[in-house]
Amino acid sequence: MLRRRPGLNKLAGLCLSVGMLFTTLPPMASAAAAQKENSITTISTNQTYKTIGKVTSIGNEGNDVFLSLETGEKIKINFLKNNVLRMHLDPKGIFEEYPTPNKPDHETKIIDKNVSDYKKQYGEITVKVKENDNNYLISTDALELRVDKADSKMSLYDKKRSKLLWKESEPLKHSSQGTVQTLDTNEDEYFYGGGQQNGFYAHKNNSIKIAIGGGWDAGAASSPVPFYLSTEGYGVMRNTFKPGLYDFKNTATFTHNEDRFDAYYFVDDSIPKIINEYTELTGKPALMPEYGFYLGHADCFNGTHNGHKDQRTLLTNGLNNVNQHVEKDMPLGWFLPNDGYGCGYGGLDNLKQFVDKTNDQKVEVGLWTQSNLYPDPNLPEDSPLRRDLEGEVKAGVRAIKTDVAWVGQGYSMALNATRQAAEGIEKYSGGARPFVITVDGWAGTQRYSTLWSGDQYGGNWEYIRMHIPTYIGAGLSGNPNVGSDMDGIFGGEPKIQTRDFQWKAFTPIQIDMDGWASGGTDYSKSKNPWNYGEPYASINRMYLKLKAQMMPYNYTIAEESSRTSMPMVRGMMLEYPNDPYTYGTETQYQYMWGPSLLVAPIYDGSSNTAEVRNDIYLPDQNQVWIDYFTGDQYQGGSVLHNFNAPLWKTPVFVKAGAIIPMVQENNSINELDGSENRIFDVYPSGKSEFTLYEDDGKTVDYKEGKSTRTKVTSEIIGNKVDITVHPAKGKGFKGMVKDRGTEVIVNTRAIPKNVKAKVDNKNVKLRKAKSEEDYQNSENVYFFNEHPNLNKYATKGSSFEKKEIITSPKLYIKVGKTDITKHTVSFSVNGFDNTQKKEVVDEAVPAIPSGLHADETNITDQDITLNWEKADGENVTYDLMINGVVHTNVFKSSDSEQTPFFIHSGLKSDTEYSYQIRAANTKGSSGWSDEVKIRTKLDRYRNVPKNMTAKANSQQPGQEAALAVDGKDETLWHTAWGDAGNKLPHTFEIDMKLAYELDKLEYVPRPDAGNGTILKYNLDVSLDGKTYKNIIKDGTFVRSKDTKVIPFPENVYARYIKLTITNSVGGFGSAQEFRPYKKDKTEGTVVGENIPNGKIDEEDLLFFASYMGVDQTDTAWGQVSKVDINFNGVIDAYDLMYVASQLGQQPLQATGRPGAGRLDIRPSKQELKAGEEFTVEIVGAGLKDINAFNLELKLDPNKYEVVKQGENIVSPTTETAKILNYSALAGIGKAEQRIMAAFSNKGNEKTLDGTMTLAAVKLKAKKDVTFDMPITRSLLVNTAFHTIDRIGSVLKPGEEPGEAEQPEEPKELKLTNKDMTATGPGEKMQGGAAAFAKLIDGDISENSLAELKWLITEEDGISLPLNVDINFTKPQELTKFIVYNRPQYTNGKIKKLSAKVYTESGKEYELGSKTVKVDDPSVTFNLAEAAIPAGTKLTKCSINFEESHSGPLMLSVAEIEVFIKNPAYVD
Repeated sequence: MLRRRPGLNKLAGLCLSVGMLFTTLPPMASAAAAQKENSITTISTNQTYKTIGKVTSIGNEGNDVFLSLETGEKIKINFLKNNVLRMHLDPKGIFEEYPTPNKPDHETKIIDKNVSDYKKQYGEITVKVKENDNNYLISTDALELRVDKADSKMSLYDKKRSKLLWKESEPLKHSSQGTVQTLDTNEDEYFYGGGQQNGFYAHKNNSIKIAIGGGWDAGAASSPVPFYLSTEGYGVMRNTFKPGLYDFKNTATFTHNEDRFDAYYFVDDSIPKIINEYTELTGKPALMPEYGFYLGHADCFNGTHNGHKDQRTLLTNGLNNVNQHVEKDMPLGWFLPNDGYGCGYGGLDNLKQFVDKTNDQKVEVGLWTQSNLYPDPNLPEDSPLRRDLEGEVKAGVRAIKTDVAWVGQGYSMALNATRQAAEGIEKYSGGARPFVITVDGWAGTQRYSTLWSGDQYGGNWEYIRMHIPTYIGAGLSGNPNVGSDMDGIFGGEPKIQTRDFQWKAFTPIQIDMDGWASGGTDYSKSKNPWNYGEPYASINRMYLKLKAQMMPYNYTIAEESSRTSMPMVRGMMLEYPNDPYTYGTETQYQYMWGPSLLVAPIYDGSSNTAEVRNDIYLPDQNQVWIDYFTGDQYQGGSVLHNFNAPLWKTPVFVKAGAIIPMVQENNSINELDGSENRIFDVYPSGKSEFTLYEDDGKTVDYKEGKSTRTKVTSEIIGNKVDITVHPAKGKGFKGMVKDRGTEVIVNTRAIPKNVKAKVDNKNVKLRKAKSEEDYQNSENVYFFNEHPNLNKYATKGSSFEKKEIITSPKLYIKVGKTDITKHTVSFSVNGFDNTQKKEVVDEAVPAIPSGLHADETNITDQDITLNWEKADGENVTYDLMINGVVHTNVFKSSDSEQTPFFIHSGLKSDTEYSYQIRAANTKGSSGWSDEVKIRTKLDRYRNVPKNMTAKANSQQPGQEAALAVDGKDETLWHTAWGDAGNKLPHTFEIDMKLAYELDKLEYVPRPDAGNGTILKYNLDVSLDGKTYKNIIKDGTFVRSKDTKVIPFPENVYARYIKLTITNSVGGFGSAQEFRPYKKDKTEGTVVGENIPNGKIDEEDLLFFASYMGVDQTDTAWGQVSKVDINFNGVIDAYDLMYVASQLGQQPLQATGRPGAGRLDIRPSKQELKAGEEFTVEIVGAGLKDINAFNLELKLDPNKYEVVKQGENIVSPTTETAKILNYSALAGIGKAEQRIMAAFSNKGNEKTLDGTMTLAAVKLKAKKDVTFDMPITRSLLVNTAFHTIDRIGSVLKPGEEPGEAEQPEEPKELKLTNKDMTATGPGEKMQGGAAAFAKLIDGDISENSLAELKWLITEEDGISLPLNVDINFTKPQELTKFIVYNRPQYTNGKIKKLSAKVYTESGKEYELGSKTVKVDDPSVTFNLAEAAIPAGTKLTKCSINFEESHSGPLMLSVAEIEVFIKNPAYVD
């Protein structure tokens, strides 16, 4: 503990009192706050909220109830239905009907059904207002909103279920920056919603961003929605266009960035009904056109290709690609030429020809667009971005895929844009059904558009893993129409692509986003189903064909999702709401595709390699689940492990009782004319039914009820199954064919005894077909196939063609054409039996396994490895009961001697789990063993600091340094590819944000231990990122993929860690992850903090009054060493300057000049008499850019004593009178004492330059003596914290100091944002005028880009050119300036720019224009190349950005560096 002076303790006590007095003030940044992840940068958490006060009056007007509060706010409660209410707090009391959009021309509303619409449908709602001793009660027949009289905390009560739904833990609070509702949650309460949250759908104990941004990977919100729902039976939609943050901890908070609270509450007894209430208010989801369910393809087919750089034309390259799909027999539904990023479509006539020829191949055409829908007069006539939606639709375009360059602002802008696109397609086509795919959605988007998850890297298993819960979450948020790129837009890998094609055959939208995964002449990662050859092409074709054949089923569940908002991709809790196992994340990697199919994708490399899938939960112990591809049957109510899943097979299970409507093989819906036979794949079990929905599939006529519904039933009576196809009911639709044949596929393992068919009550004579071919070519026939082979579409001549995919027997029955609107078609099969008979070869069930346990070494924070004794027998399998849930077939033996084990993974740290084991064989199962309880260990990463940042001397775009400290195994840092990144040494620096006592550093190499894997290194640490201390010299690693551990010696305390790579594979640098660990049970602190309040402030300077000059020889060193910022073993001016530089009116800015000088001392007398006083001057010789200094003198107390001058031990001179003086006398009471003269500027002040007397010490001689005090320490610190520690001279009285060594001055100095400002047309910029400051903030990264607005409208005129002025605070003699491209290889890179400079008199000098390559990191303008007279002072530099590589509507600039002539430089 620090020893402080009494005065310091008194100050600390005063601070405590002041802190208590100001608890309502905004919280200051603290060590804890600095460590806590700020999950959304646009939410202000550092502010004072106003809490609402008590109710002063309450009254109702019809459905509306008004409350006035003592704090001035008003609240309006409005009931739309008995179970739907709106609560609106408005500090102004205005209660606007709709939230303010982000721009006035964003006309589209979140709300689709207004108050009058509800009143017309549901009538006047009776609302009662009562009160009791504690609450005001506002109620309908269904709900009761309670408002606490004491503090206005609210709660909502479900009267029908006698259940409290939610309760506020504190009253509503608001400020100019945000409004927060805080709720208590229940232990068994789960939360969903929030829109398309990439990688997540179950939010319990997590926080989510209701905000655009954050990239496209897991954790980003690609299409957020301000709506969530609870398993308690309610949902909430915040009626706003402002970003938000929802934190679902035990005490949950829901924040949006606005000073109003406007929320709709929906109450019902099931999740689907709550979602349906939400979409009743905000609009039912769009029904996709049928072609949208087929594979889509998108790329640049006109002009210069963005990646490959070849020249293309739509009518050649585009049509060639379409024709390739046809030639290779690959289903294709829609085709999107890229009309942006420099591509275009060559004019409307060209587009029309392309559409016609593509339609001839039965494929629809859309556009992948980066710009607004209507002609922008600011663009040239031939610009690919000069859009004309009317002309495009009239040319045959039927789909629009928006891109971030257009709708990236999200919120009201994106909602408005999707409406315009959808309505434009419908209007200009004469009623075609719109197909809009958007990258940024909001509440209400579902009315107009489907969702796309963003640009991700494929070729990694994370891509699949992330998307499964993403799709589930979108559906739980009211938008069932979801899709993503096939194996990403970037990267790619054959097995991952094929696994992606498999599971996405059971999702709505599939897109091959081509052209971005490889460049130049490299087409190895082209996005199409045949790219990787065999067997991948055959497998991909098989699943695309299966999806096409399942179109009637897919389209029916799509219509259901449009009508009731029950998603197509259904989280397990939607179909099994009474099963708690489905609520959390245990089933996040599986889903129901409609009501009948359970899909469990292969999403990780280990499962793919082992060709098994684990953790498949088959719900309902009374339900039989059938493997779609083999017919094997499984009883529900357990978790299935080691399920066979070779490369061709994704796990798909059919519910026994399912009826799956099908259609014949096809590659596009346009190949079908509606006359095809109806086909029903039936899995009879008990009594079941399915209602097929049909309409024209391509117009909006369905909204007028122009459709049909056909009920199909199946019923088993004894050993007979009856299947009935009832007449199609409804208005019908244009193009409907009434005369159609009917087929059923009856899944039965028994050869039928008798097969009958009827049309109405009239028997149809059926013939037994001789073969499958005979069946296909005949009518009124049946065929029993004992060994159906599902591998029908393999590439001819390929090895996969020989693969037999045999499923269980099927009975095919076909009846000829009849009027489906008038007649019932029925089938009866006698001798039906689809029960899978399992051979019993064992005589007795096995004994209960013994020895269930987990060794301590096999228990981690994330998994538990269980072992048990092997049971006797040949056919033994093992089941585990885990926390009451049965897990079957948990062990798959690799050999007969292997000890049984099971790895229970994905667990919570420090949590207890219970286990029981049983054995099973063909005879049956043993009993369960005794219960064993095992607790996981503490979180392994609990000591890894959060929110770390990193930088490296080299990085490849997309593989930046930050990705090695992001905590994700799927990301990677790599130095630049090619010669730019293989030149050693490389440096990698980690900023942990706080200083920690360090335990170890882990280095996780890239998984293949390939290029960049570190072999030899040096390790240094720093407290300030400027002065480093070496910890390890010439450390080595063995080349392998294994995690490497570097232990730190004791007492290493640092904020920064620097690894210098001196040897590596290929000379590159790479890391999957670096993980520093702090010592357990220690906390981080702010560097330089002395008073522990989590920040640097004036009080921290007082530390130096007590401890200046304390060094390693002092007993107090252990308490003060953490403030030894420069690691030199003494508290000195460097440490003082580190703290002081962050204070003052402005923080310190380095000048860019080198530091120079020397400190001498000069006594006023050489020969001294006892009792004689004298002074010792501290003289600075040849000082340059000196911001702080210290000098230590050794004092023999037997010879000298200090004579204080006032309170000063060391007195300043006029040169240092305004500088902080924390000089001290150390070692009092010791045989040898030390005078430490220590001075530092505070903040950004004038530096010390020249030769001058800096300070003086007054002393008294205790005896006659010749002056002999030596200089023991000396330090000069410049503004960049560069130091000079050379010991100076002891001058004689009156002697002048000699010359000090002067380093060479740089020719140029770089200006900072203190020396200049950046201005321009703020209305053009993303973030407004503030965006220009990012150009001169010193940060060359993706985190600090100045960009053109993503919104593009004709009225705004937002396009290049863009003029930016750099204005200097005083005239400067410029030498050059450098403009930096954005680091990542992506949109908005500079292509052409020009510049001018201006003198004080306004004279203008042209600097010409420059062309920039897309991979050029920067471009330099040298003023020496211009005809500017020497010595000319300039006041402004004007840069005109003329073109970007992404067209005139996109620009992203990282930084502008300006250099001036250094006046101190001498040639």
